[in-house]
Amino acid sequence: MSTFAGFDRPLNQYKVTELRGFLRQRSLKVGGVKKVLIERLKTALQEEQDNNSDNVASDQEEEEAEAESQRESPPPDPTNAGPSSDVSQTQPQALTTDTSGDGDGDGEFNTN
Repeated sequence: MSTFAGFDRPLNQYKVTELRGFLRQRSLKVGGVKKVLIERLKTALQEEQDNNSDNVASDQEEEEAEAESQRESPPPDPTNAGPSSDVSQTQPQALTTDTSGDGDGDGEFNTN
């Protein structure tokens, strides 16, 4: 009899009370003789293992798809960059000062 991940010995070496505890943790029925409890727990553990391997495979597929999309679209060439909306690359505008003091920003004193 094989051991499952998280178990330090084969299931048939656990006491009935321990098996029932494992079943309760998984919200499964806890009634029956030891053989029935072991089969119920084995089924649940196998399903958990299958679900985990499905999740791992799904994660690996997503990572592979992301890596493939990055290989298909190379990074932009900075020497051939056109206008950019990136604020960090925007050149600051020269500030003009209205030296006339009339507050209209044209630098000329207007009396109107």
